[in-house]
Amino acid sequence: MNSNLQEAIANRNILKIISGINNFDITKVLKITKAAEQGGATYIDMAANDVLVKTVRRNSTLPICVSSINPDLIYRCINNGANLIEIGNYDLFYKRGFFFTAERILDLTKQLSRLFPEISLCVTVPHYLSIPQQVYLAQKLEGLGVDMLQTEGISSYQHYSLINNNIATLIEKVTATLSTTYAVSNAVSVPLITASGISDLTGPIAIQYGASGIGVGNAISQLNDIDQMISSIRVIKGNLRYNSNKVITYGQSLIFFDQLSMLQQDTTKDFVRKPLVK
Repeated sequence: MNSNLQEAIANRNILKIISGINNFDITKVLKITKAAEQGGATYIDMAANDVLVKTVRRNSTLPICVSSINPDLIYRCINNGANLIEIGNYDLFYKRGFFFTAERILDLTKQLSRLFPEISLCVTVPHYLSIPQQVYLAQKLEGLGVDMLQTEGISSYQHYSLINNNIATLIEKVTATLSTTYAVSNAVSVPLITASGISDLTGPIAIQYGASGIGVGNAISQLNDIDQMISSIRVIKGNLRYNSNKVITYGQSLIFFDQLSMLQQDTTKDFVRKPLVK
């Protein structure tokens, strides 16, 4: 594992910048990567494309993470400079109506760990599973020796109310990933990354809920100016460092409590609409 990533895990201030699983625009990805490197991000997460990975590797020293369940594609990405594998970014599957069972994710983890033992492996715990199921899966993944875990929020493909990108639905999305963060971090010792709807405001809360770091995508990729990207990344990173040992204020966390309670009671009954993939 990269030494900078190891240090970030120890300091609980991992900052993963996500360029987008469907973003194959080399110019855009290079801009995000440059901003991530200059802004102090820990690593970059990008589409699993060997040409894209090769181009970014030539232009950056940041560790590169790719998300895929295709061994051939992962092999090509590793050969071109990828440093981490992630089983996650399930939105592409949700769009097609596929929802992996915990057993299927465990099987994928075993397969990729066996094929690529030298590469750090992160696995996303899907939020359509109930909280007890997510904890169970996280504990099993820890037993398999994964390097990191990641949480996710409710996807627009899972919940009709997230189609409109307003404040209420953004809060609903981030509370979903924070609820998982709190539950899973109390059940395992594997470093945990909180992603989905995370920003400079919610990042420190994720750390207080037990995360070792955060993944940020839209908050950066939606910016067009690279200087704005760099500035935003520095703010997010600074907030993680500054707040990592501080207590969440009442005002910061009040808006989350009611929804966290609701989500923890049953995270599946309102939005799982199709059978899980076996």
